[in-house]
Amino acid sequence: MINITYIKTRKGYHTLRSYKSITKQFVEWAGKREVARLRQITKSLLEEYITYLRERSKKAWTCNNYLIVLKAMLYWAMGEKYISSNPAKGIEKLETRDRKPIRVFNQKEYQEFFKICHKRFKYYSPFFYTEFHTGLRLGEVFNLKWVDIDWDNKFIRVTKPKGERGVQLIPMHDNLIKLLKSIPKANEYVFIDKENKSWHGLKTPQRYRDKTIQKVFKDILSKMKISARIHDIRHTFCSHLVNTGVGAYAVRDLMRHTDVETTQKYVHLFNTNLHKSISKLQQLDK
Repeated sequence: MINITYIKTRKGYHTLRSYKSITKQFVEWAGKREVARLRQITKSLLEEYITYLRERSKKAWTCNNYLIVLKAMLYWAMGEKYISSNPAKGIEKLETRDRKPIRVFNQKEYQEFFKICHKRFKYYSPFFYTEFHTGLRLGEVFNLKWVDIDWDNKFIRVTKPKGERGVQLIPMHDNLIKLLKSIPKANEYVFIDKENKSWHGLKTPQRYRDKTIQKVFKDILSKMKISARIHDIRHTFCSHLVNTGVGAYAVRDLMRHTDVETTQKYVHLFNTNLHKSISKLQQLDK
């Protein structure tokens, strides 16, 4: 029913895996309702599917992600002239009150994280340091090549950013540059496994590298006796930018958000300076 070959050269591995899984689940569900052609997909069918997911305890933000993927696939089908309109257009997203809370590492936790990492997983320390100090997404760090690093101008080029927004430049500070230059250049990729095989070049690179990094990350957190997701490293990057006084538009550019409204959500969430500012009003009571 739906062909996802077209996204293989346009999306990262994790996005591709997500598209495959979501599309497969929908096709299987629709098939049980004798829906075998794209033209049979209607707005009411898609809404029924979202209801079906919710009844099976899928969280609202997960259902919204399913809808985003299906909508994108149906827009592709429109472009290929398989359908004349997108039945997913106009379907409203669910309220995401059940979204996982955003967690950030404070300075003490950050220092403890790297203390443990240096002691037990020193090989992976440059990987995590790069994440913490660039805000790069996990897949972007995995796919980082030496050619993507502009040493002279202190930038990292992200050639396949999320959302297909073209080449983006990520600034590097001197400590990060020094660390990256200390990594031996075994092949074209910056971060490779201990056998000097590129994670990107292995037969099952994404699954292997994801499991490896996730395991190391969880082991470190276990020693720290805290819980977090690896994506919270990116949230931490944003949080510390906000709380060191970086403006919303600069944070937007560094986080590579498509609009400043997205950034403002983080600013209001992370800006502890707002509490410090409002506390000054207590002087009126003295």
